Amino acid sequence: MNYGSIDKCPRLQRILGLLMSRGLEGATTLEIQQISGSMAPSTDVSAIRHQGYDIQAKYEKRTESGSKVYRYRLVQPAHVEGLLF
Repeated sequence: MNYGSIDKCPRLQRILGLLMSRGLEGATTLEIQQISGSMAPSTDVSAIRHQGYDIQAKYEKRTESGSKVYRYRLVQPAHVEGLLF
């Protein structure tokens, strides 16, 4: 798979910035869509992971319509030892 570069992709930059700003609270798939304009948040998160960022996804609940809600958290930024949010 060909992943976009965070340095060249404003959408990935917005997602990473959102996750950094939220700390342990993280962001749901819907929040990532709303902030970044991403039509495929899980794919974009995967691209960010591929560049060395540790992002965890945790199932949170189902909506009334049955859609699954996941929350993404940045655990440790790439290239930074010992820094946890």
